[in-house]
This record gives sequence, C-alpha cells and structure tokens, in this order.
Amino acid sequence: MAQVASQAGASRQVWLLSALFGLSTVSGTIVVAAASVVGAQLSGRPELATLPVALALLGGLSATVPASHAMARWGRRTGFALGTSIALLGSLVAAWGIHESSFALFCVGSFILGTLGGVSPFYRFTAVEVAPSGQTHRAIGYVLAGGVAAGLLGPPLGAAARDLWGVVPFAGSYAIMAALALVVLLLLPFLRVPRTAPAPSSASDSGTGSPAAGRPLRVLARDPRAQAATLAAVTTYAAMVTTMVATPVSMHHLGFHFGQTALVIQAHVVAMFAPSFFTGSLVARIGPPRTMALGLAALGLCAAINLLGHGLVHHWVALVLLGVGWNLLFVAATGLLTQTHSPSEKARVQGANDFLVAAVGATAALAAGPLLAVLGWTGLNAVVGLLVVASSVLLALLLGRPRRQPGAGAGPPESPKPVAASPSPPSSAP
Repeated sequence: MAQVASQAGASRQVWLLSALFGLSTVSGTIVVAAASVVGAQLSGRPELATLPVALALLGGLSATVPASHAMARWGRRTGFALGTSIALLGSLVAAWGIHESSFALFCVGSFILGTLGGVSPFYRFTAVEVAPSGQTHRAIGYVLAGGVAAGLLGPPLGAAARDLWGVVPFAGSYAIMAALALVVLLLLPFLRVPRTAPAPSSASDSGTGSPAAGRPLRVLARDPRAQAATLAAVTTYAAMVTTMVATPVSMHHLGFHFGQTALVIQAHVVAMFAPSFFTGSLVARIGPPRTMALGLAALGLCAAINLLGHGLVHHWVALVLLGVGWNLLFVAATGLLTQTHSPSEKARVQGANDFLVAAVGATAALAAGPLLAVLGWTGLNAVVGLLVVASSVLLALLLGRPRRQPGAGAGPPESPKPVAASPSPPSSAP
C-alpha cells in the first residue's frame, strides 16, 4: 500500500513538472511571436529586428551553468524559483521599454527575461529524479509534452494581450508573462524533488578528480557518439532558431497581421512537442541515426517549402515541419548522449551540451536579422538548407566511426540507468 501511495505521489510530481514546463514555455512562444516585430518597430532598422530574440537566447546561455550549480547546491526547487523570479523582473522591464518606446530598455528586459530559457530545460532533467520506478522515459515524455499546451495557449494569449496596456502595442503581451511567472512561483512550493549527491569538484573537471567523479570532459568529448549527439542538437537549434525568428519579420513585411503570425508560431510549437508522445518509441525501433536522418529530412523540406512560396500555407507547413524535425533530432541526440556518460559525469556533460546548444541558438538568432536584411527570405532559407546538407554529411561520418575503446582512467559508465533528459530509450544504441 505504501509503495502504491509513493508511486501515486511521484506521478503527481511528474504532472506538476509538466505544468511548470508548459507555463514557462508559454513565455518563450510569446517572445518568438512578438519580440522581432517589436524590435523592428522600436529600432526602425530591419537588421536589428531579431536582436531582442538573440539577447533573450544569450540570457538563457548565461543562465545555464549558474542554474546547474545553483540547483546542485540548493536544490531544484530553489533554482527554478530564482530563475522564474528573474524572468518576472525581465518581463516587466521589457514591457516598460515598449511603453517608453525605448529599444535599449526593451533589449535589456529581453536579456533578463531570456534567463528563463537557461532554467526551464532542467525540468526535463528533474523528471528523471521524481519519476516512479520503471517510468523514467515516460515521465520525461510527459514533461516535454507540457510544451503542447504552451503551443496552444502562448501565441493566442500573446495576441489577445497585445493591446492590454492601453494604446501601446505588445506591452500587454509582456505584462502577461509576468503573470505567468507569478503562477509558476505559486506552484513551485508543491514540487518535491529528492536531493542528489553533491556535484563533483572543479578539480575533477580539469582531469585530476577521483574515479568517483568520473572522466574529465576532454575524455568524454572524444566519443564519436557524444560528438554526433552534440552536432545534431546544435544543427537542429541553428536551423530552427534562424527560421523561427525570421518568420514573424518576413510575414510582417509581407503584410500578414499578427494573428496570422501567431497561428503559424502556434502550429510550430505544437509540432515541436506533440511528437514527444511517440518519438521515444520510434528511436527504440529504428535507432538514433535513422531518427536523426528523418529529422534532417524534415528540416530540409522546411527550407524547400519556404523557397517555393511566401503564402500563409507555405509558412504554416514549413514551420510545422521545422517543429517535427527539431523534435526528432533533439530526442535522438539527447537519447544518444545518455549512452556516453555515467551519473557522476552528468553535470559536466549536461552543462556542456546545453551551453553549446544555447550558444549556437543565440548566434543564430543574432544572425537571422542581418541574413534576412541582406539575403532576403529566399537567401536565408538557402543558407539553412546548406547547413542541413553539411550536417548530414558530418553526422554520417561520425556515426560511421567505430566506438572509442576506453583506456586507463576512462572507464565505461558506472551505471546503466540513463540520467540525461530524453524521451528516447538509451538502449537503442546505433
């Protein structure tokens, strides 16, 4: 009876994590739909339109490592509360920047708000720690699936709140993000996460740590599977962010109203997370390499459709394919990454992987505006297509290499239990 009660309590924690992740992701979808349009209006320069989105991603990049350390020291719940509180402040600063027609202030608020992007991904890691016995991968899938609700609610909510703050467009969209952050803060006290062992010391990261601390990062990075996993994650974020950030600006220039843009972004976000219900089973059946190939194909089709036309249907279908491609590549990549490290190595591997992904995402957002201004919508999608082709070749080469045999001091993972967050089972080795 006690075991049943424990499993029920763990299940409730999983659903709470799903709700928290979904609420946090809503803010991200509103930023994607509105920030570049606001940036273009406040700056008056099309090449600076995507700068606020890039700064939001840089905010997430800057928060990734501190958030990991904060959670290791004070626990997951405290880390999430700190990150959400900072994001609440950022949303208010951004809203005030819009109200004052200050591009600089809006950019500052966007950066502060973006720190939530460096914190919310840890909800998927937390799912591993609270999942009922034998339900780890399903729990991760449920948490990621919270993003579906964000896709359904985020863009319409941002559009509905667009004129909430008097005659200042979009200030209300950012004010509503503060309300969402407040809801998260009210729910967080109900989160119960078991405390884990202390994080390894910095000495182990430099290669001087004890065997209990695991292998140093430079050794872990030599594994072709780890390289392929990181490359796949970086590629899907680069392609997704470049296209996703540029789409609202392109549609605005083409004369589409914000409601239509919100509909396209909504479909994209739903397509990003809805496949999480079955992607893990797909990876288990066909393996990470073939799943990655399907994801790359979807990204390639997205670029091709955008090259074929500029209608609402073209944007909608392309962004749906972009979301599906992101999901397939991201799930397969993180699933592959779980096979390359042990529990004692997870902090450095997870932190390094997420840092690289966030860095590339921020760079892509920063480059999207100039690419769109200089090359146009057609040229931008041609660049994305070339990126997908080049990454496909590199991934084929990496996954075709034999696995590196561990040498002295570089033993195999000490536990078969996966610790990275992905709905894909780690047993599907290539």
